[in-house]
Amino acid sequence: MIRVIRIATVLASALVLFTGCENLLTGESYAPPTDVEASTGEFRDRIEIEWKAPPARETSDGKTIGVEQYQVYREKWDSGDSEWKDDPIGSANDTTTDTSFTDEWVVPGVAYRYRIVAEFADGSVSDSSEYAEGYALEATRLILYSNETEGERSFDLSGGDAWFEFSAQRGWPYRITVTGGTPGVEIYALGNIRDIVANFPGTGEFSFPAPQTTVYHIRVYGNGTGTISVWY
Repeated sequence: MIRVIRIATVLASALVLFTGCENLLTGESYAPPTDVEASTGEFRDRIEIEWKAPPARETSDGKTIGVEQYQVYREKWDSGDSEWKDDPIGSANDTTTDTSFTDEWVVPGVAYRYRIVAEFADGSVSDSSEYAEGYALEATRLILYSNETEGERSFDLSGGDAWFEFSAQRGWPYRITVTGGTPGVEIYALGNIRDIVANFPGTGEFSFPAPQTTVYHIRVYGNGTGTISVWY
């Protein structure tokens, strides 16, 4: 099952004009795809997107016009500027006739968001769907124990960031222990790897009272090798 966070957005008028430009002559607006979902860390090298098709259209002369294909639009989170930026998948890879799409052109640990536009058989297009945010992640599962060394896992930052994840209950006083290297530690809640829930510099033992019951992702970055554990 896809773990998903949906982002309700108010589409700017310019966006509506762009995605529905072929309907400007008729002045009609057509229902968009709905229930867009994107995977949030289930896969290490791809993001799976799903949605529901808009209804077929009835013309004035009684004909039924169905969806011929879907256009997938993507944006990428720029952490330096703290904003979403257009990041086209590529004209050869961003259309599908199914109500699902696999984006294999992603960087693990980076947030993307997607919106879908339906293209009908007569050349008209639907309004844009709402956005769905997703990401690919290769995270090691941390098992919680009552002793810090029992659930210990190693990391090596020579090849880039290391990611871990664990399940937590709201309000429980978890302790995160990091040894070795010169790392930094950031914690994110499931579905959002843009907003940091907590961060800890360097090594040592840190307290983390979970603000909600969910899965948390831990990003370890910096230099060196070491170990990490989460216990209570």
